[in-house]
Amino acid sequence: MLLQPDGSTYPTTDKSTVIHLFESLVKTDGNATPELLCEDEPSCLVVDGMAVLHELMAAKNLKDCKDLGVSYVMFIDSKA
Repeated sequence: MLLQPDGSTYPTTDKSTVIHLFESLVKTDGNATPELLCEDEPSCLVVDGMAVLHELMAAKNLKDCKDLGVSYVMFIDSKA
């Protein structure tokens, strides 16, 4: 789910729509590489939950939903 600045949901049904929205917001200096954000500029971490789930399921032998939840949070924390 993608949220707009006012907190309402942005209707989207596919990842490519979200990627195009983010690409339109990135500041570039004319090169292909976006400018790095300063520490005082807001930023966010975008997580493709299904990709994380597939990676966890391929790499770990998960016992139950609790084990999946703990592994998911640890994986996201390690990338942030």
